[in-house]
Amino acid sequence: MQGNHRHESKNCPKYISYRCGNRDRTKQCNNREIRREYIEMYVLDQLEKRIFNNEALPKLVEMLNEYKANSNSKMSEELSDLQNKLEKNKKQRANIIKAIEDGLPPESLKARMSELEEEKNLLEISIKQLKIKNATVKISEETLQ
Repeated sequence: MQGNHRHESKNCPKYISYRCGNRDRTKQCNNREIRREYIEMYVLDQLEKRIFNNEALPKLVEMLNEYKANSNSKMSEELSDLQNKLEKNKKQRANIIKAIEDGLPPESLKARMSELEEEKNLLEISIKQLKIKNATVKISEETLQ
């Protein structure tokens, strides 16, 4: 769809319309332009009739809850992956501490330890954010009304 806009006169509001894109490109469309107001009113009317009505509300609630469940399962997988990375990080830090205890010079391990600490902090923040996003809130018809 392509649009067209112009002022019919200084006192009238702006005239805005839509037309078929083939009209200018291929010259094979004879459909007239349609005023924006008519299209917008039609679309809003159809949305109200088909989606935002009491008969469609149970189906809409069901679809939203299915979407939320799918989203939660994906977040759960991501959460599990982050927790595995955190566990691996924990083992690496424990190995560095063990190496220092066994007599290796701490100067060579300090940089790696600080990298692991920073990674640990970022992983913990990501896990907390995912847990907050993953909070299960059941959508009901009363919520949508």
